[in-house]
Amino acid sequence: MEFGIHAIAGGSGDIQVTAGSGAIRQSSTTDTGISTSGVLTMDAANNIGDSSTSAIQTSVGELAARTTVLGGVIVDEADGIVIGDGAGSIDGIVTDGDGAISLDSASGTVQVTHTINSGNGTLSLQGVDLSVNALITGGAVAVSGSGTLGMTGTTRILGNDATNAVALSADVLTLVGGTALDAAIQGSGGGDVTMTSITSDITLFHHAVTADGDVVINAGGNLSAGQSDSTEMVTTAGSLTLQAGGTIGTAVAGESIRFEAADLEATASSGLFLIETDDIVIGHDSVDLNAGLSTTSGDIQLQATGTVTIGDQRRVIAGGVGTSLTIE
Repeated sequence: MEFGIHAIAGGSGDIQVTAGSGAIRQSSTTDTGISTSGVLTMDAANNIGDSSTSAIQTSVGELAARTTVLGGVIVDEADGIVIGDGAGSIDGIVTDGDGAISLDSASGTVQVTHTINSGNGTLSLQGVDLSVNALITGGAVAVSGSGTLGMTGTTRILGNDATNAVALSADVLTLVGGTALDAAIQGSGGGDVTMTSITSDITLFHHAVTADGDVVINAGGNLSAGQSDSTEMVTTAGSLTLQAGGTIGTAVAGESIRFEAADLEATASSGLFLIETDDIVIGHDSVDLNAGLSTTSGDIQLQATGTVTIGDQRRVIAGGVGTSLTIE
């Protein structure tokens, strides 16, 4: 059985839509399919919305959805939403059979207070502002905001795609820390982790990122240490690329960026202060043979517990007048 939605208006009451043996689909692409300031709960065996035809159009206060056999959850929200507590045992957004999850909010804030889990399926959250205080896990996980993207509490974002495990992007990006066995952002399966803050600082805490693949962190402002540099903030089996419009770490004791990676490239406007906990190679196996460590006008300080190897045809340049270069 399929449930086709044209328009359902619940005022301030809760709405529950169930297709126990079929799918929930949007019948009209011109109307808001479901509207209420209350809670919308959707439960289907197969797809909820369809990326090839039409997402479920909503204007609701809170959403919980699941598919129990095969299929994804595809929702376009008009004006901000809470991913929260639905009817019965349905909380957050969960798909069975590795169904894709896509939630796109045109305005307002997307607040994630309950788990979003697409198994090995793709997972995409888009909005103006996003506040995440729950587990987000999927195959290729992409979370982006044109305003702020804030992680709070014990948030975990886990991706297991072999190419693009986790991609976070916002004008302002706020992270949290994790533990040695449970980093805040985790990329497994060999895929890359990328984090971009378009105009503002990024602050890294202990065990912020672990990855099987490469890690790229790009801060429009400074890339700073939120805790002492006694513990790794980024750990990757692959390459680490750091970019900042300001400084990466600072010269103050305890405020360097501590990491562990196979190789490193880093560029900043006004200073690089880094600690590697093992051996490190400067320069990736990439097309840009000149890449390495560089500042426009600032000191470079790299400390390593093991051996530092500067790759063939790579450069280490502390730009400006009166700057210092220290590798030890």
